[in-house]
Amino acid sequence: SISSCQSQSKPLSIRVCTICGEGNIISDELIKCSTCQKSMHAYKCLSFENNKILKTIKTYSWECVDCKKCIQCGTVEHDDELLFCDHCDRAYHMDCLKPPLSEPPPGEWYCQLCV
Repeated sequence: SISSCQSQSKPLSIRVCTICGEGNIISDELIKCSTCQKSMHAYKCLSFENNKILKTIKTYSWECVDCKKCIQCGTVEHDDELLFCDHCDRAYHMDCLKPPLSEPPPGEWYCQLCV
């Protein structure tokens, strides 16, 4: 019967940015962390500089800053030593790089996958 179908329908889930609390914005896109499943606005809240980084993060299991692990060693320890690639947003510990870095380089930095 119609009433039984209606009672089994699932409520629509509306994605909301966990940073600002807003839903979809026409000029922005909500992206979802593959680990915690939280959604965030790419430009307004994550401050991604351009469309290239957004296209790139859609090609792999992107993680938000709270969940991000070093690509080389797979750990979250020493998160203050993580470098984020300015093209793909993947993270690397400075001492996991080959050659290792003792301090962050000035300006933009690109990982070995993006150079």
